Amino acid sequence: MLIKLLIKLLIILLLNLFLFQIWKNKLDSNNIATRIGKGSSYGNKLIIKYINTLRQSGDVYCLKLDISKYFYNINHKKLLNKLIKDGIDIKTINIIRKLIEETNKDYINRYINLINERKN
Repeated sequence: MLIKLLIKLLIILLLNLFLFQIWKNKLDSNNIATRIGKGSSYGNKLIIKYINTLRQSGDVYCLKLDISKYFYNINHKKLLNKLIKDGIDIKTINIIRKLIEETNKDYINRYINLINERKN
């Protein structure tokens, strides 16, 4: 269990070190999750701000979605090709490829299958 936690922390660290530097100018400033200072507390503040702004115009309706394991459903080959097309250097591409491969482990796939079975 400790190994799995360390792997997850390493992946988050590498994502912050490499991917954030690549995409920081492409991300919406309101995009949250695994970004320093842009976690759930920041997200809650944004939601409250938007709801209060919308209330000035009348009724407000909210929809909350949680798409479990969404990013595991992204076609990894297309993602890597898009990054190459965007001019990302090969060293970074190889790091991203290794991160993707690391998330394609039996214990993760079993968990994803379990979630999918619960939905059906």
